[in-house]
Amino acid sequence: MLPPKCKGPVLPYIVPVLRLLLVLLTPLASILACQTVSLQNFSQALAWIPAYPKSALMYYLPLLLAQLTVTGLTRLSGLGGLLAALPPLGITLASFYKGLINGEPLTLPDLALAGELGDILGFVTLDISPQTWQALLCVILPFLLLTVLDILSLLGKDSRKLSLPRGLALGAASAGLLALFVPYSLRPYCLDEYHSYPIQAYRDERLGVSLSLLSSWYSARPGPSPTYSQSRLQQLLGDMEAALDTQEVSPVRPHIIFVMNESFLDITHLEGLDFSTDPLPNFHRLQGENTTYGRFHTITCSGGTGPVEMETFTGLSTEELDASVSSTALDPEMYEAMPSYVRVLKENGYRTAAFHSHTPALYNRDRNYPHLGFDRVLFREDYTGPATYVGDYLDDDSTASALISLFEEDRDTPSFLYAMTMQNHQPYFSFLYPEPAVEVSSPLLTREELEGTACYVQGLHDADRMLGKLVDYFSQVDEPVLLIFAGDHTPALPLSAEETLYTRLGVVPSPISSHWSAEDYRNMMVTDYIIWSNYLDGEGERPSSTMAMGATILELAGVRNTPFFAWMDRARRETMLFHARVLTLGPDGQAVSADEPAVKTFRTAYRDVIYDMLYGEQYIAGAANRVRD
Repeated sequence: MLPPKCKGPVLPYIVPVLRLLLVLLTPLASILACQTVSLQNFSQALAWIPAYPKSALMYYLPLLLAQLTVTGLTRLSGLGGLLAALPPLGITLASFYKGLINGEPLTLPDLALAGELGDILGFVTLDISPQTWQALLCVILPFLLLTVLDILSLLGKDSRKLSLPRGLALGAASAGLLALFVPYSLRPYCLDEYHSYPIQAYRDERLGVSLSLLSSWYSARPGPSPTYSQSRLQQLLGDMEAALDTQEVSPVRPHIIFVMNESFLDITHLEGLDFSTDPLPNFHRLQGENTTYGRFHTITCSGGTGPVEMETFTGLSTEELDASVSSTALDPEMYEAMPSYVRVLKENGYRTAAFHSHTPALYNRDRNYPHLGFDRVLFREDYTGPATYVGDYLDDDSTASALISLFEEDRDTPSFLYAMTMQNHQPYFSFLYPEPAVEVSSPLLTREELEGTACYVQGLHDADRMLGKLVDYFSQVDEPVLLIFAGDHTPALPLSAEETLYTRLGVVPSPISSHWSAEDYRNMMVTDYIIWSNYLDGEGERPSSTMAMGATILELAGVRNTPFFAWMDRARRETMLFHARVLTLGPDGQAVSADEPAVKTFRTAYRDVIYDMLYGEQYIAGAANRVRD
């Protein structure tokens, strides 16, 4: 028996069914796209959805409701799906490419740099992997299919065409449900996940990048410990004053020169690389000449100089600050409330000047530095002396000349001169140094794979020449001088989307930090430093850090100090040198448990002091930052 014939055309009945099915599947495709970008594996992205069903649901429902809201308002389901998918996909792509640069995921403070994306992209080279193309197709295909169905609907080929009143009702209902879902379901879930997984790289794996960032935003504002109170803060101030009582004020006022050298690292620490000659002859020679030197533990790797500088200037761990705002994009009153060793030097009669051998783009140095105590903030265009370049960057030799010129302007007044170099910034191209001074080889890498590393080593060799030039010059002056030379972070040396120089040499197991242990962080978030003086004995080899360097400088200079920096100086010698992510270091630079009683007590006190200064009642903020007469 033959089936009955359908009355009328079938298409008007198929279009609404297909559209409904695609509308329901589009958020899943968006999730799949985001996870494919993150994991760089389509099969693993598929497996993530059943592996983390609650996270997937918390991802799915906002995407669906956002899509339905736009669809109701525009009656274009393809556009609704696309507009809902683009923000999480864009954020995930940004996090993936940031991970290729420095192994770290996108954080909330990074979003403050969105307006400077063009400048950032000028520093890196980006390739689109096949997996990223797959992710883009996961977003594009549903958009195209739904757009075709939207067109058919507009042409009258849809028995369930969305009228304007019905569309507005759908949009309003979806927006209302979204407004209820976010605070009453999504926010509590994100807060729970944040407290269970405070390290963002680990949280990204469970939630996906977008929900992980949202959980950071919900938990961004710092809070005090349960012991925070006026009496407790007054007790801490007493501890700080006691630390200050142990410091002596010296009659000598040395000139202080601080060079934060781009990606400066003693690369000879890395096993598996061979060099035709020592790439750092001055650095190694000076280690035997009554200096202080060692590993410099920093808060990032392969990029992110601005926050490194801020932590070094202030001694405030970025982990204790509002996570929703970059430490380089705060309001002026926040910088003025922070401790600053630059401001302490200024109050001791120092003239203070900063020179960045590039442009004011990125990190707001021209606006922030004056609030930290700098009288003058200079950039590449302000240097009028003889200048040479490597690629587009002012070279380190010219930066050394700029520092010497600033010193010569007024040798009678003690000076604090700070320079941030640029020559050895990524990307590292072989054509930058046609006649290399140091040949690099390795049994673990091909000649082509070594090109970026070889370029970096030539820049490193020039940084060492800068160090030698400054030491040679200041060795000849009569005035007392302290010279600090440190690296901001390790260099970015990728070999591919899945591998870096550090993974090939066995320094870390993965280019992405979510797979790193505390020891891996210790190996990656570290550079090197040296302190040379023409009048002061050195301490030999000892570790330092971004948290501790400011206190070290003030103690060595022998100036009138503040209770806060005296307290930090005592802590670096007795309790804790550094903390970031899952890594806590004792005074000897070795990893210690954050739950060790002395460390835990100090970290709680440190947290409350920072909270009091910036967010709390300011019980001791003024007194802790006041230079003692």
